[in-house]
Amino acid sequence: MGTKEGKNFNSSFVSVVAIKDGKIRQISNGYIARPKVNFGGGTVKWFDDRKLVKGGTVNG
Repeated sequence: MGTKEGKNFNSSFVSVVAIKDGKIRQISNGYIARPKVNFGGGTVKWFDDRKLVKGGTVNG
């Protein structure tokens, strides 16, 4: 399907049918590739940006 398809991506194939006045007007197809999540649990070290903001607070 695409160059990014493989073991590092999940993919979905979707179809949409547009109906107006009881008649099929359009049929569309799509392919969605999303990278797999590699988070294995545990803790996340967040960046402390208080040292970058003058005065040490965001609103002050």
